[in-house]
Amino acid sequence: MILVSSIGEETAGKPTTVSLHVDDSLLVGSKESLLNVMSEMPKLGKVEFGELDAGECTHLGMKIRRAVDATGKFELWVSQPITLMKLFEAEEKWMKKARTGGAGGIRVDKDGVLEDATDFRSVLMTAAYVQRTRPDIREMVAKLTPKMQSPTEVDATRLRSLVKYLRETEDFEMRIATVDSLEVRVSADASFATGTKGRSISGLHLSLGTNGATMYARSTTQGSVAMSTCEAEIGAISLAAQEALWVAKMMRGQGEAVPRVVIENDNTSAIHLLKTGPTGKGRTKWLDVKTFWVHAKLEDQELELEYTKSEELVADGFTKGLGGEAFRKWRTRVLNWKA
Repeated sequence: MILVSSIGEETAGKPTTVSLHVDDSLLVGSKESLLNVMSEMPKLGKVEFGELDAGECTHLGMKIRRAVDATGKFELWVSQPITLMKLFEAEEKWMKKARTGGAGGIRVDKDGVLEDATDFRSVLMTAAYVQRTRPDIREMVAKLTPKMQSPTEVDATRLRSLVKYLRETEDFEMRIATVDSLEVRVSADASFATGTKGRSISGLHLSLGTNGATMYARSTTQGSVAMSTCEAEIGAISLAAQEALWVAKMMRGQGEAVPRVVIENDNTSAIHLLKTGPTGKGRTKWLDVKTFWVHAKLEDQELELEYTKSEELVADGFTKGLGGEAFRKWRTRVLNWKA
């Protein structure tokens, strides 16, 4: 990382983004800055370069396609066709076993649990890997992940429905384009007591500006049981604040000016409590630790908290399944199809 930083300094004013993962690297920048970086890279040892001005490349299993929008600006379209192919093959293998009665098919015991969950796990883990470029399936995967050890026939049916959805949308890509602002925005929501053992589900969606691509999305069961909807929402906001501040710190460390860090939520009670601070009494006294931390960040102006209507809150789709037109509108946003 130090060497990459020094290369960046040598091309000051013409930044190059370098992504390194073991022996797989991706360089993005102007042609002049790329040539400067490439001239320094061989000092590390043997380095092989692909096409400098490639319109399409593969990085960490992702297909990255470059295009030009209607205004003449570059945009990237990201997908995982090879991983999808492996997913479909794994599901077909599983179903073939089920049809022939072989081990690993959908055979259940007296409690309705799969006798052999090996293929279920294989298909689900591959689907989970696809989430990197298909955030529209994250909520569905999150619901199935806790069932990994003892999946039921119902879980198997849901997983097959997920694979069917991916087959029908195999050509979908996530769009990455120029953003209107470098402010970090995180949409946070919670679904009260809908998770395992009465726990609530937190949903997060992080992007840059109001039109940025999905940088980070999460659908997760909260670590403790919330006593109310307000407490569940505060838990989600607290998690969102941690992620948002980390991204802002990382960007500022790279020399970027981050104008604001904004958390969006649809619960007025949670927003009011976080802005005014913990009371230390009554029904909210057990919330002190989480509310004090977020309240302190708000007072220090490290964070801003905004109310957003439920139907406009992107994180809503990561806490529960949406249907029909609501799902299609939400999918358009998380895949960033709308400019």
